[in-house]
Amino acid sequence: MRIWLLLIAFACAGDVAAQGDRELWLRMMDKVARPVVSALAGDKLHATMPVVLSVRIDDAAERSRVTYLEAFGRTLSGIGRWLNSEEGSAEEVALRRQYREWILKAVANAVNPAAKDYMVWTGGQPLVDASFFALGMIRCPWIWQHLDAGVRKQVVTALVQTRATVPGYSNWLLFPAVIEAFFCQNGLDYDALRIDYAIREFSQHWYLGDGTFADGPAMHNDYYNSYVIQPFLLAVMDVAGARYKEFSIRMGRIAQRYAELQERMIGVDGSYPLTGRSITYRCGAFHALAEVAARKQLPVSLLPGQVRSALTAVLKRTLGAPGTFTSEGWLNIGVAGHQEQLADAYITMGSEYLCTEVFQPLGLAVADSFWAAPAAPWTAVKVWGGGDSVRADHALDLVVAAGPGGKRVDDGYKLVWADEFDKDGAPDPANWGFEKGFVRNHEAQWYQPENAWCKDGKLIIEARRERKSPEIEYTSASLLTRGLHHFKYGRFEMRAKIDVSSGMWPAFWALGEKGQWPSNGEIDIMEYYRRMLLANIATGTATKYSPVWFSRRTPLDSLGGATWADAFHVWRMDWDSAMIRLSVDDRVLLSQPVDSLVNRDSARVNPFRSPMYLILNLALGGDNGGDLRGTTFPRRFEIDYVRVYQKEPAGVEQVWNDTEGNHIQAHGGGILKRGNVYYWYGEERRQGLDTSKRFVSGYESKDLIHWKFMGDVLGLEDPEQLGSHWILERPKVYYNQPTKRYVMYFHLDNRSYKFARVGIAVSDRPEGPFRYVKSFRPLDHESRDIGQFIDDDGTGYLVFEDRPFGFRIARLAAADYLSIDKEMCLIPEHMEGGAIVHYGGLYYAIGSALTGWRANPNKVATAVSLEGPWSAFTDIAPPEKNTYGSQSTMLLKVAGAKDTTVIFMGDIWKPRTQWESTYLWMPVVIGGGKLTVPEPGNWRIDVKTGRWSAETR
Repeated sequence: MRIWLLLIAFACAGDVAAQGDRELWLRMMDKVARPVVSALAGDKLHATMPVVLSVRIDDAAERSRVTYLEAFGRTLSGIGRWLNSEEGSAEEVALRRQYREWILKAVANAVNPAAKDYMVWTGGQPLVDASFFALGMIRCPWIWQHLDAGVRKQVVTALVQTRATVPGYSNWLLFPAVIEAFFCQNGLDYDALRIDYAIREFSQHWYLGDGTFADGPAMHNDYYNSYVIQPFLLAVMDVAGARYKEFSIRMGRIAQRYAELQERMIGVDGSYPLTGRSITYRCGAFHALAEVAARKQLPVSLLPGQVRSALTAVLKRTLGAPGTFTSEGWLNIGVAGHQEQLADAYITMGSEYLCTEVFQPLGLAVADSFWAAPAAPWTAVKVWGGGDSVRADHALDLVVAAGPGGKRVDDGYKLVWADEFDKDGAPDPANWGFEKGFVRNHEAQWYQPENAWCKDGKLIIEARRERKSPEIEYTSASLLTRGLHHFKYGRFEMRAKIDVSSGMWPAFWALGEKGQWPSNGEIDIMEYYRRMLLANIATGTATKYSPVWFSRRTPLDSLGGATWADAFHVWRMDWDSAMIRLSVDDRVLLSQPVDSLVNRDSARVNPFRSPMYLILNLALGGDNGGDLRGTTFPRRFEIDYVRVYQKEPAGVEQVWNDTEGNHIQAHGGGILKRGNVYYWYGEERRQGLDTSKRFVSGYESKDLIHWKFMGDVLGLEDPEQLGSHWILERPKVYYNQPTKRYVMYFHLDNRSYKFARVGIAVSDRPEGPFRYVKSFRPLDHESRDIGQFIDDDGTGYLVFEDRPFGFRIARLAAADYLSIDKEMCLIPEHMEGGAIVHYGGLYYAIGSALTGWRANPNKVATAVSLEGPWSAFTDIAPPEKNTYGSQSTMLLKVAGAKDTTVIFMGDIWKPRTQWESTYLWMPVVIGGGKLTVPEPGNWRIDVKTGRWSAETR
């Protein structure tokens, strides 16, 4: 009974939990971290933190000396991502500001030999915790950027001391590797051999399979894959992964698999198996799962809300247990309280602060799905609650498939455009145009097409010193796809070799098709100058030509210097509705949430939700390129290929673009067929619209696949003085034969949903413009969500939700469709998103429960007549699927020469970014009183025959 109640609680309180979990995590993080960080900031950690040792301690004197670095290094590693973030409420921002102030002082005291809290940096255990300290600095670049120069030198001095310690032949190899990775990240001298040694042993000798490493030559059934091994390997790959490309890819998949295994370890009450050493690290046992979540790399089997819920349960079970803290707020030794008998011989109070590693997801944006998604049951809750939604578990197979010619096609991506530069001569004019002359940034080169050509499968862009006029001393080329190809979302790859000579400024970048720079958006997938490799994103402000930059610089020397630059490398952008990630050789250089990239002006448009075109160029000198004196010419930028991959629309969560490449905006809509043309009308939700108006968009198609945007057919100012945030929803258009007019119905309401009327607008043409006529309550009943039904005889009906009573069906007055002349029936079920189809002698009515934006199991009932009686409602898909995340809007019947197909049309709502809401269209299985929506997949329909067929990738 307790487990079933837990499942019910998830269904009823998911949104509340989603809102409150982050606050709970912050409170727990603050409770754990505050005593350590605040005391060290005041140079009082040694004076105030008790020395508590395991009852079976191996070396009391030495452990007493190093417990302070244990506490601080582990805490810094645990809260580093959160410190580096800028997210949160005003209270969270203020808390972070306080911690940042403390951290700068704490680091200074920890590395200052004159401070009372100067840490012990030499010996065995200090190597361990110096590496956690370094990991914290890797996760929070903000700290290094804001430390005084003198403190930076002391940090380096302290960490260099650890090189005197020889690590054990186990997970200890990763401790010096992470310290050297810290040096590498910040452009400091580092010992690559210490990194190589660790990676070689783990990649070549210690991987056991199915997402798990041995801890050295022997397998230990404990949590060290999570405490140390996998998070540390991922951190090293972030910094130095270009040298270990194959293993870096494998490591990402290994980490995802281990995250799956970790999630399945979490019991219904947040407990987990107590196996292996160091078990008193409490919730730190789930460092690996938290790390993968923080990287936004959870496998598809794990929903973000599910993982958050599971980890929240672990937090409560461990850090929330009575006896966890001393009366002064320090951590006691234990798992679920004060349990000293569980401690290994090396455990101290300071060791316990590894529990903070579970807080990695606090570095994610508040709007990220990890925090914004409703609470969801994790695997144990689902299975032990008797549910049947969990699929069988299978081991990880690390075989990586490749497409033809080695072109990788994974993660659901399909190659949609490429230039392999295989034909010698001028670049393909179907793919590339040219910029000409002096263009930007006071650069020294004159752009001309003759400086670019294809040879031996490469595009060569050559910079020359050639005096063409008194003003022109240098020439080069800039190629762009503007006017030829543009793309919205996808995976963009370039394999190239860049010239890093003084003054060279090569770039592979993207600009928005619409608007003036920088408000059209800029993404620099690859930019290089002055011995720095850059990954940049620019968005606009209210000041002309004044961008906000999101940037990450990687010193060329940290990659391998000129030797590295002399080889070909793969630059990549992964861009979707949630995130832009820029990488080279699978090493992530910059990750930025798309939601954070709105233009900082009054329009607040996000340019990164619109199509962009690509540019390849080799610039010289100018504002950033550097000094050209002493550089010999010619210089070359060589490109092997440029490829663009996109995900095929599969119904669920995929973007459906119109014929111009723009995301179709026809939400809550309906379809009208006239002749052989289908017209799709819906809510226009794109960004940048006049917020005082509401818009209805229109599209036309002859095949139901390719849709041409006709424009906004209705742009309406508040027609009934409804006040701010007035509502126009679910537009539906009918054609009235007697008047030969197109009649639009829509839900019209005020922000409190008390107006509850239908609005009517009319037009002489399907493309509009529509003119507002009036609003009314159908037959004096409240009307909220509306649906459209046109029977086989051409009679038009309105389906509307009457909140006090249920689901009504009413006939439109045939003369002009501007009123209702008969109520057909009331179905006493509280449902919205109503839709009806007539098929095989029966009427099928579907609808959605009243759960707001959240998807729910849509249901169907049948009747011989619209007047009823109607059968009981049953699910149209497995209830745990929540109609595959969609809500019904229409049932579209396509009657062809050979068959008749009924299509379920649903909206997949994204309430926080409504312009990104997508659609689910699937042919239903219908007949004999049953209607079901199958699992979404790729399919096509021939509207002439009325037959549909499945497609495979």
